[in-house]
Amino acid sequence: MSGLRLVLFAITALACLCRGQVHGDTLAWLDFDGKIQGDATDSKHADWIEIESFGFNAGRAGSVEGETGYLSKLSLIKALDQSSPMLFEGAVTGETYDEVTIDFNSGPDVARVRIELGKVIISSLSMNASTTALSPTETLDLNFTTIRFTYYTAKSNEIYASYDSETDTGSSGEQLKDTDSDGMPDSWELLYGLSVGVNDAASDLDGDGLSNLDEYELGTDPSSGSSFFQAVLKADPSIPGNYLLSWNSVAGKTYVIEWSPDLKTAFTTIRIVTATDTTTVESITGAGSIGFYRVRPES
Repeated sequence: MSGLRLVLFAITALACLCRGQVHGDTLAWLDFDGKIQGDATDSKHADWIEIESFGFNAGRAGSVEGETGYLSKLSLIKALDQSSPMLFEGAVTGETYDEVTIDFNSGPDVARVRIELGKVIISSLSMNASTTALSPTETLDLNFTTIRFTYYTAKSNEIYASYDSETDTGSSGEQLKDTDSDGMPDSWELLYGLSVGVNDAASDLDGDGLSNLDEYELGTDPSSGSSFFQAVLKADPSIPGNYLLSWNSVAGKTYVIEWSPDLKTAFTTIRIVTATDTTTVESITGAGSIGFYRVRPES
């Protein structure tokens, strides 16, 4: 690359190594507000219940005035685990759970979907086993009164819709909540297992020397010490003499690309970029036959 070099400067660095854990066939994780413990080992869902299959539908007779919304039972399939006895007890006693949460496994670096149910009962529980199955499974049906469906975007915004079947009322919208005013959106804290309601901006969850707030601003994973703010520089195959500079980013945040012909001369700004996704790629023309590029979040 004609002597061009990419240099890493602590927090002022370039591109991404950010991976979440994907648990094989795990579709989602289920939590009964901590009252029923499962076998999940995912770092962000420890002791939740692993779910293999999910089914639900809703509707409304829109052409008939006076009709109310319809919510079906929510059906889940899971393997037998340590939660099974407590789920059985809940089914036969009719216990009401104030809050039940389902997080969908969207894979690494992908927006997470969350469903929150209120006033929940386990309406039925069936167990299935056969000599051909890898392990016994359970089918779990949940009836509920309220539901909130949330999609977390790359910008950490929440696109949500909610419905209360008792009052036949609902709401929807997009928001960026920061309940504890620590500079990190609730959705981002939930995604990475931080504490919503506690100002933990200065804490260092993964012990890598960067605070949780630093990790949010840099677009790195605060739960992984191997997730860094760094970049990759390579030749642009479509434009001879140009280079592609990529780095992990936070959508909506502004970054400054700087260049120096050597490490003695001060860096000068060559471009200011506002990120639109979790990875940003810029095509740049070589500023010299040899030199150093640097990317940093705009202060």
